[in-house]
Parts: sequence; structure tokens; C-alpha cells
Amino acid sequence: MRNVFTTIAAMFVAGAAFAEAPAVVSGPTLSGEVELTFSENATTDKWGGAMALDLDINASGLATVDLDLSAVDGGSITLDNWTVGTTVNSVGIAIGDDNGVMPDAEGNHTLTAPVMTESVKVTAGAASVALGFTDWTTDVTDISNVQGAYTVDAGIASVTGALDYNLDSETQ
Repeated sequence: MRNVFTTIAAMFVAGAAFAEAPAVVSGPTLSGEVELTFSENATTDKWGGAMALDLDINASGLATVDLDLSAVDGGSITLDNWTVGTTVNSVGIAIGDDNGVMPDAEGNHTLTAPVMTESVKVTAGAASVALGFTDWTTDVTDISNVQGAYTVDAGIASVTGALDYNLDSETQ
């Protein structure tokens, strides 16, 4: 019983010491981009336009909200991709439909990113793991695939190794 009281007292002292530290508070930052694209309709030989909006909200590194919105003139605004997360020290957690951990390749490439719909992604330092949901709206316990990645920074270059395991087809 004495150990319990010692542990509780240590937690209060640690909590009081943490509470006395001055908090750095700054407002959230809002950033994004607007993209206008024009393309030719091959069947009608006419040109049409579309607009996309990418909106990012970041609250001093503690919380991140990434919303990819698209709009068509005279139409409705749709939410294409979204992610909401937080990072404390080097540990982060995010939930959304833009959380795959597979490395991206620029330009002409042969890398194929496996499907990762809504998911939960956990990062710790250079390691990331994402659990993809089969159907986010009906059952969050039904996991469709698991992705993992680890990045090694060798100074002049960094190398990322990643793996996707599909639980439905049991393929990698």
C-alpha cells in the first residue's frame, strides 16, 4: 500500500512540474492551393475546365487537418481526401483516407500503391504502420490490409522499405 501512495505522490509532483512549464501557444496556420485544369473532350472537340481546392490546417505541429476539396462551377463541393491527426514528439497518429505508407515515385514509374481506403496510421520515428478498413462507415473492426514502412537515412540518401499485406486475399 505504501508503494501505491509513493507512486501517486510521484505522479502529482511530475504533473505539477509539467504544469509549471510555460506553454508555447500560437494560432493554427491555414494553407492550401487552388488548381484550375482545362482539358479537351475528345468526342465533342470542346474544352472544359475544373477546379480543385486543397486545404491544410496545422496547429503548431500538435494537430493536422488535411482536407482535399474539389468544386465544379455551378456544382457542389466534394471532399475527395481527408486526414485528421496529431504528433507528439516523434509519435503520431492519423485517421482518414489518405494515410498509405507506401513510398511515392515521381514521373514515369513502375511502383504500384496498393489500395488503402480509410485507415488509422501510427508513426514512431522512422517507422509507420497503417491499418486499412474494409468499410469505414459500417464496421471499423473489419481490417482489409496492413501496411508497414521503415526509412533509413544514410546521410546523402534515404531508403524506404514498405510492405502491404491484404487480409482478404492474403497476398503481399
